[in-house]
Amino acid sequence: MVSHSLACGAWPWPVQPPIRLAATLLLGLNLLGSHLIASAVTFDDALKTAEEQSLLLAASRASVQGNAAARAAAGQLPDPELKMGIDNLPVSGPDAGHWARDSMTMRRLGWMQAVPNAGRRAAQVDAAEAQWRQATAMAEIERLKIRRDVALAWLKSHFAQRQLDEFAAVETEHQLLVRTMEARIASGKALPADAAMARQQTIELQDRRDELQLQRDKSLLLLERWLGAADQGGPQGDPPPWIHGEPSAAPPDGAKFQTGTPVWMPLLMVADAEIATAQAQVRESQASKGIDWSWEVGYGKRASQYGDMLSFQLSFTLPTSPGTRQEPLILQKAQELERLTAQREDAARRLSSLARIQQAEVAQARRAWLRQREHTVPLVQERTRLLTASYEAGRADLGSVLTARREAADAALRAVELEGNLAQVQASLKFFAGE
Repeated sequence: MVSHSLACGAWPWPVQPPIRLAATLLLGLNLLGSHLIASAVTFDDALKTAEEQSLLLAASRASVQGNAAARAAAGQLPDPELKMGIDNLPVSGPDAGHWARDSMTMRRLGWMQAVPNAGRRAAQVDAAEAQWRQATAMAEIERLKIRRDVALAWLKSHFAQRQLDEFAAVETEHQLLVRTMEARIASGKALPADAAMARQQTIELQDRRDELQLQRDKSLLLLERWLGAADQGGPQGDPPPWIHGEPSAAPPDGAKFQTGTPVWMPLLMVADAEIATAQAQVRESQASKGIDWSWEVGYGKRASQYGDMLSFQLSFTLPTSPGTRQEPLILQKAQELERLTAQREDAARRLSSLARIQQAEVAQARRAWLRQREHTVPLVQERTRLLTASYEAGRADLGSVLTARREAADAALRAVELEGNLAQVQASLKFFAGE
């Protein structure tokens, strides 16, 4: 209010020009300082800042890096085993407890390596790769969720401020009416009751302004959740151009869903990775019916009067009862794969339907906004102008004029609200579709 008075050349008390200039400079410095403390943020900068500061996204990246590191260990041979001991130590007779008297007694050092079959190791590699893909898709989902939430918060704050700006013009016009009311009454163009009616509407406008300010403050607090208090200066600039465009981000056709190609939704990429993991687990359980083997080499140190000995052996697993051991596990893994495949197909259908619903919502929101902006607002404004002219000419009462002005204000605010609704559903669809 003070800056407006300065701009109009008015001053609330008489001062000398140098003092007035100093006060103006001081006010400017205060405004500059507040701007430096809380700078405004554009739409793109808000998305970038939120991604950089998000702890949830940092956790998702850590998961991706951990799974990427785990891929290097997948399919490797198990760690070898070092074996040490004493073979054939006498426990009775004259040589009992002596390891250097009997020719069969030796201190033995061995090395053993287990070798799972190639099918099992290949399945482990595939499972690790699928788990990395799943973590990557989950990180992308988290990133899109953050971008969507930040976009919605920025848009809510932007259009809440737009409504306040629109309402300021309404208040200015009403104040002009209030300031001229006494002159109108004195000239006989208005009744004394009109002054009370105008003051009553002033109170109603103040209540409406409080409601709009509360909406703006709540949206700023929501934006602060992502950007932090230090960056909370409110939205700056215009929304991105795609906000007012035609409904975008059309879902892929049904054929792409049926083939399972993860080209659209990160949620489907997660489902595909889960299916790939389950497939690898099925192959690993099937490989358990194969033969694993191991090799072992040992060196036996005997007493000095006897020669040392070297031993080597191979071991093989023998799946002698697959019907009661391996087959039940294979069936369990196969059923899990079937469950995930069915869930993926259902998710594809559900997401396709949801995307089309959101497209319809975008189209409806755009039509409603255009009707309000291009038809309703001009008609209400024209009606207000005509009633005001009739009131000036003494052919209409003030109540009709105030009612028309209130309806015009509501129509203008509603136009901003509908534009904000369009922006939010458009943003939801855009980030829902994985852009």
